[in-house]
Amino acid sequence: MFWKVYKEFSYEDKKALFRKWIGRSRIGWKQHTLGKEKFRIRLDADLDESGVPTSKPDQLELILPERAYENEEKFKEKLLVAMKEGVGLDRPIE
Repeated sequence: MFWKVYKEFSYEDKKALFRKWIGRSRIGWKQHTLGKEKFRIRLDADLDESGVPTSKPDQLELILPERAYENEEKFKEKLLVAMKEGVGLDRPIE
């Protein structure tokens, strides 16, 4: 479900997702050390389904509830809310 929703995002939405996921809006290039890291999507049984996805940018990890949201639209809605929250010291995106 994640990749299907991701493909529907605009370029700006994808940048916001990466800002949430890894703390920056771009991945980098091959010579950059970030290009050698593995990005992870972790399913967490303790994460409440009614909440929004979280992340650990320092570990390049996006954390989703273990049980998927009811449908793609609900998942997309929660992911967009999470992306607007920003990361760390970032202000919410308006």
